[in-house]
This record gives sequence, C-alpha cells and structure tokens, in this order.
Amino acid sequence: MKKCFALTLVLMMLVLLCPSLSAADTGNLLVNGDFENGSSSWGHINGNFSTITNESVGGNTGNKLKLTRTSTESSDWVYQRLLPPKYTPGATYYAKFDFCGDLSGSGGLILQMKYYKTNSPEYRDISAGSKLNTNGKWNTVTLDFTVPEDCNEEMRLWIRLYGAATVYVDNVELYETAGPDAYFLNNSTVFHYDGKETGTLSARLFSFYDETHFAAKSLVTFSLSDKEKELKKVTLPFTGRIAEFHYKAGDYLSEARKECTYAIRVHSPEGELLKERTGTLYLVPRPSRLDETGNYIINGEVFNPVFGYHVSTPSDDAADEDNAYKAAKEAGLNVVMVTMTYSRWLTGRNQVNHVLKQLDKYDLYGIFCLYDSVSDYENGGTKLLTAGHPNEIANTRAMAENLANEKRVFAWALMDEPFGKEISPEREAELELAYKEIRARDTMHPIYCVDYEKGSFYADIKYCDIFAPDPYSPTQTYVSDMMQYAMEVAEPQNKPVYAVLGTYTRPNSTPTTPELVRHHIYQALFAGAKGIGYYSFDECGETGKEVLWKTDLFEGIVQIGKELPILFETMVGKPYTEVKNDQYIMRTYANGKTAILSLATDSPKIALEKYRGVRALSGESGVLLRDKESYFLLLGQFTAALFEYTSPIQVWKDGVETNKLSDGTYSVTHVSGSTDLYIALYAAESGELVKLYVAKNKAGGSMKLTVPSEGQYKMKVFAFSPGTLLPVAKAVTLQ
Repeated sequence: MKKCFALTLVLMMLVLLCPSLSAADTGNLLVNGDFENGSSSWGHINGNFSTITNESVGGNTGNKLKLTRTSTESSDWVYQRLLPPKYTPGATYYAKFDFCGDLSGSGGLILQMKYYKTNSPEYRDISAGSKLNTNGKWNTVTLDFTVPEDCNEEMRLWIRLYGAATVYVDNVELYETAGPDAYFLNNSTVFHYDGKETGTLSARLFSFYDETHFAAKSLVTFSLSDKEKELKKVTLPFTGRIAEFHYKAGDYLSEARKECTYAIRVHSPEGELLKERTGTLYLVPRPSRLDETGNYIINGEVFNPVFGYHVSTPSDDAADEDNAYKAAKEAGLNVVMVTMTYSRWLTGRNQVNHVLKQLDKYDLYGIFCLYDSVSDYENGGTKLLTAGHPNEIANTRAMAENLANEKRVFAWALMDEPFGKEISPEREAELELAYKEIRARDTMHPIYCVDYEKGSFYADIKYCDIFAPDPYSPTQTYVSDMMQYAMEVAEPQNKPVYAVLGTYTRPNSTPTTPELVRHHIYQALFAGAKGIGYYSFDECGETGKEVLWKTDLFEGIVQIGKELPILFETMVGKPYTEVKNDQYIMRTYANGKTAILSLATDSPKIALEKYRGVRALSGESGVLLRDKESYFLLLGQFTAALFEYTSPIQVWKDGVETNKLSDGTYSVTHVSGSTDLYIALYAAESGELVKLYVAKNKAGGSMKLTVPSEGQYKMKVFAFSPGTLLPVAKAVTLQ
C-alpha cells in the first residue's frame, strides 16, 4: 500500500486536536503532494539533486520524491507556493511529510515554511527536521505553525536536504486547523530598573477582522494588583484596533513592593471572557555595569565590546597556531562566547576556573551561556534547554551566586535565539524565572540575548539587558534595516543594542570580504549599535580552514580590529551633523572626524554635484567628497570610510611644500610601503574637481600625473594601505 498514513486518520486526529476548524478548505492545501503527477506544482526539481521515482522503498511502490546529495556542505530543496486566498494570514496550520532513508550521518531533512510580506523581500520561517536512520521504514516529520498576520504575499513549503544523504519523501500534506486569533495581548516589559520607567499593557485586534466584526466591539480590562489588593483597574474599547494602558513603574513598584501582577482581559459587552493574559512585573536593580544610557562600564570607563561566537577555550599549553584566544585578541576581540561545556558549575568547578584563568591571561571577558544541549531522540539530533528549564535552573542559580563579583564575566546568556521559531508561554516563563533568579544573586552583570526574527524582538527584549539582532544576511541594506528595527524595540526599554555580523563564508552564498564586514559594521554603528559581534570564529565554513585565523579573511579582520576603537570613540553616542542623499550618508562628529556610509548597491557612481556644500567626483576606484576645505574618499564597492577634518598629505616639490601645479607631467613618489595612492586635481580658482587619479598597491613606488595645459590647478593627495581606511603616509614628493 502506497500511503504510510491514511488521510482519514490524519483528519480524525486534527478534528480531535483542533475542533474549531476555520471556514477555510480543511483538506490538503497542497497540489500533487503524493507526486502521482510527477513534479507538477513543485519547484526546483532539477534532476541532479531531486527526481521523481517509483522504485520500491520500504513497501512503497508509487511515485515519490528522491533527494540525493554527495556534498556535506550547504543544502538543496524543492518547494510549493501558495497564494492568498489559498492560505490565511494569522491562521494556524499543520504540515507533514513521510520519509525513508539514512540521515544519521552528515545529512538532515527539513520541513520549512516560509512566509513573505507584500512588497518586501523580507520573509519569516519556521521549520522541523530529522537526522534519523529509518532502517528502511517510513517515518514522519510534522510541523504546527501560525502564519504571521503581516505575511500576506505568499507562503512556501520547502523540503530541504542538508549534507550528504539519499532520502525518499512522500505524502506531503498541509492543513489549516484554525482561523486567525482575533486578539494579540502583550506586556511591553517584565523587569523594570527603576520607578521612572514606563510600561504598556496592550490588546490588538488582528486585521483579518474588520471593524464591523463582533470582535471589534469587545472591551479590554487592564488591572494591576499586589498580593493584598487591586492597585489599578481600567476598561477601554478598541480604538483603531488598539487598546492600551500606559503606566509609570513607580506608581506600582517600589522598594517596599518589588512585584505586582498584571492582567489583560478581553470580554464581550455582556461580560463574557474571550481571552486573557496575566503575569508579573518586577522591580530589579539595573546591572551595575550598565549606566542609564546603556553604556557598558568597566573600572569607570566606557567599554565597547567586540565579541566572537564559537571561540574555543584553549588548554593551558595550546600551541600558538591552535590558540583561539590568542587569535581573538589579535583580531581586536575583547569578549568571547563561553560555551555550555565550560559554563557548568554543577558538573565541575575546575572547568569554570580554567576558562576564567584563560580569559584573564588574554585580557578577555566572557558571555557565559547557561543553556544546555540534550539529545533529541525523536529527531536523531539535539535540542537546547533554556537557563530556566527545570533541568538547568539549579546550575543557573549556582553560576550567578558564585560568579556574581567575577570581573571576567561580561554577561549571561539564557538561550540561543529563544523566540526565533516560536514565542511560547512556556519559554517565556522559563526565561522570566532565569532572569529573576540571576538578578536576585548578581547585580553586576547584564543578561544578553541574540535573535534573528524581527517578529520576535518584542518578546526577546523583555528578558535581557542587552539585545543583539543577528541579520544572517550579506546584503547591502539588511543589516541597517534590522538594526534600526531593533533600536526601535529597545529604545523604550532603555536597553543597548549590539550587532552580530557574519565573518565566514558559507558555500553557495555571497562571499564574505573584509570590505563587506567593514561596511556592515558601519551600517550597525550608523543605526546606533554599541557593540560589534562576529559569527563565527571557529566555524568559518571553509573546507580545510575551519577556523577564521587560518583563512584569507583574517588579515582583514585584524585590520578592522585596529579601526574599531576609533569608530567607537567617534561614533557611539556622539552628536553629529549629517548630509544624506540616495547614494551616501556623511556624518561629521564633534571630534572633527567624518564617517561616510555608502547606500549604493554597486560601486558608487556619484556624478559631479553640489549637495548642501558637498561636491563629489566619481573615479574608477572610489569617490572623492569635498565639504568646504575637507576631503573624503569613498572607496570600493561597499566601503564606508572614516576621515578627519585635517589637511591632506603634504606635497613637496624641489624641497618646498606646494599644492599648486602648472601644466606638465609629474612623478608622484611615496615611501609608505604597499600603498593605494589617490590624487585629486581641481581648478585653483573655481575649486571644481577635475580628476581623481588612483595608483593601486604601489610598494614604495611612484605614479605619473599629467596636468592639463590650460589653467592652474591645485591637488590633494591621500594614501591608504590596502585593506584599511586609515592613512599611512604623511607626505609625497613630486618630481
């Protein structure tokens, strides 16, 4: 018999589990999910990785999808698209497929749902998978999910195979199990630092229901209470789909009352309870290493972190070429992620002492991960448990209590990407418990959180003191977009935002370069980031060069590490004036330095123009900007640049400093080693830029400069070492 699970049985289970099916089609929403019509309705079936076969597998003799990969790198997929009204934004779904094969090695099979927003390249996704060896029998991958309300352009079901494996897939099914929930209830804050802060309790009506629907006629009651009495109660209608209650923390929380409960209850005009959310608000001490503006303070000084993920703790006698901490220090890192293995107080204080000793040896700080990985027998892999999980909370308490005053602890991490896939009440409760237990024991160190899904940021920010979005993207603008969104979420909570940026090259993806890393750093700093993180340090993804410091990228990262202190000192939290157009943003800071961020998607092509006193001239290898008597170079494809309001390099001819030239040909010589030389020539009287000369990588050599025969010209000269934006020469000589 072809079918491994009867359709009628699946539907019976759905009815039992989800009795309130929506009015939408409750049958299988996919077309040709059993592949009886070959590859019809499925995309990316290419014949090399994916084919349709009817060979007998585990007793299944009908058509099925065969996926085969010989590489352990990257992944491949097939997919089917659904467009509204085939699916409903905000509705809940159940998806599954059957599979047979050996995935216990490097391979992994993933069922992934992607949902897209209208007129936006942004998408969200959720997935489930398996790494089992089915031993010739058929097994099943299932996924329950809710489509985000704002993802209303299309939905895709992807079947993805990672690594090297051969696997067969059949009976792919997708069902809508419930219509959109009418209400979204939320508390903006859980932990308040002081009584000056404000918070919001809110109820929102999902847009699927218009204002004529009975749900829009509901009322919302907000209340705050302590153990003895009700402190505040107010009932509000929906206005513009929103009902909100704003409160000042000091009115309900104090040293005498450090906790109070809240309730958000939606009810009909007749008083029938339709939905509720309850919880606790806390007054906790602000981590002493964070000041009121979110700056990280060590020994009274502002500390801007440059941190690395997956930095292996070295042994006491690690050779230099295998010493991750030594390489991290060379690259300009001052913080490293301390993995679960080393942050386990209950399994061995010797491990904790070892990592603290190594951090001190290399003058580094550690973000200690308090979550743990456990075997996931069902899927043949592992899963993570939060720091507040019943299995982990004792270790969390012990670590916080024993390292409360440890100077080498930078922060605590309660979970990796806690809400990226799903925002569940159970996980929220675990993170709340972990935060509460740590803060009761440790008033020094903040709690750090990283996540990648913008739709989850509002939940992430409740359970941390420092938030770091992870863009997972090498594109030109996505880092800026995600960072700005994170800043909007974090700003009302007065919490700092750091950025986690890719410093590795994945196969079949856009190559990472020093210029791209630098450009993403500028995007993050322009958006307001107070710290920069690199992902990943020990897992760069390049075969044969599994650690970053053994790749060609490392030299560029080292150079960027030298520039970052200047960027932090100039840009983070400092006042500035700004010139902006659709090609670049130029900010001038109080210390006289100017930072430029390219907004162009290709090599900058800025025509000669006047824009608020700025003139720009495009050259083959860069763009020269002039603002009054200051000059700035915008270099390369992505490059952002930082320059000072100082005179350009001195120019000498016949022993005399000069910047005026008559017609003729000149030889420009410099002695700064391997250098990129830029010469700007412009009319002496009008100041109009005429030409930008570029000599790339001239090692102590010279270049020819030809001045037109008519008129008199001035010149400015800049020299930069390849791979850096910092000037390396102070003078050049004309002959």
